[in-house]
Amino acid sequence: MQDAAAARKRARAIKPGSFLSLLVNARHADGAHLSELEAAAQAFTFLLAGARRGHALQGCSARGECHG
Repeated sequence: MQDAAAARKRARAIKPGSFLSLLVNARHADGAHLSELEAAAQAFTFLLAGARRGHALQGCSARGECHG
């Protein structure tokens, strides 16, 4: 039973090199960690940037007109 619990704990761990690990380990120039609000804002910005890029790759203009 302990092996199963340990396996679940390892599976939930933040994977090295993942986006989440980058946010958790990010620091300001003075060495301070990002606040929860700053980390959430960075994640949201990343999400929006991906959506915008995906929209452009589909041949859609900034006004939402899609061609193709």
